[in-house]
Amino acid sequence: MDLFVVPTISFRLLYGLLILHHDRRQILWLGVTAHPTAEWISRQLTEAYGWKVPPRYIWARILGTYRRPEADINPIDHVSTSYAERSNLTVRMHTRRFTRLTNGFSKKVENHAHSVALFAMYYNFVRIHKTLRTTPAMAAKVTERLWEIGDIVGVLEAWEAAQVRRSIWEEGHGMV
Repeated sequence: MDLFVVPTISFRLLYGLLILHHDRRQILWLGVTAHPTAEWISRQLTEAYGWKVPPRYIWARILGTYRRPEADINPIDHVSTSYAERSNLTVRMHTRRFTRLTNGFSKKVENHAHSVALFAMYYNFVRIHKTLRTTPAMAAKVTERLWEIGDIVGVLEAWEAAQVRRSIWEEGHGMV
């Protein structure tokens, strides 16, 4: 189980909750929200495991000569930090702004957020992953083609132009 932050292309932050089934490394549950609360996380857990109310105890049925639990109450037993640590290493290796003692270290939070957003776009749309043999965006059917760095620059330029048009419109309508 991992709670992570995803910066969007519009520089908003979304929070995701990922629950993996570690026996088969399959995604058991993925929830995304802009405002995580304790109630939201508890609701995600109960929906992921199919409980109406989380059980207090887990009873096992005796099947032959071994015991197999009917429900898995404690997801903490299956938490593996290796996935989170590998993700952190990948971000640090690709984005030197996370390394404090370099001259690329971000001094402003806005610059850091922009850097993370650019890395996320590159990692998901441009970089071909060895295990997938394609990009994650193509594997998830978000896009049908392999992007290049120029495509990301085009998206960024279009976003900046829209920001300028919006600020000009707001000035003309007395909203500033």
